[in-house]
Amino acid sequence: MSSERETSRILTVYYTYLNGKDRRPLIRLQGKWLQDLGFQSGDKVVIEEHSGALLIKAVTDDITVKVKGEV
Repeated sequence: MSSERETSRILTVYYTYLNGKDRRPLIRLQGKWLQDLGFQSGDKVVIEEHSGALLIKAVTDDITVKVKGEV
């Protein structure tokens, strides 16, 4: 077994329904690998959008977050 941590994962995009009719994409992340990376239940995360990619980071005191739509 390799001691190197995997750096990529393939997940399936699912759908969820809002108001019983509006279909929206849903990506669910779960697994021990999240805990191994330092993410714990109840932690806050910030998700940055980048040209077809998402970057997920734990919220810490040194992260400044600009929320979409804010000035």
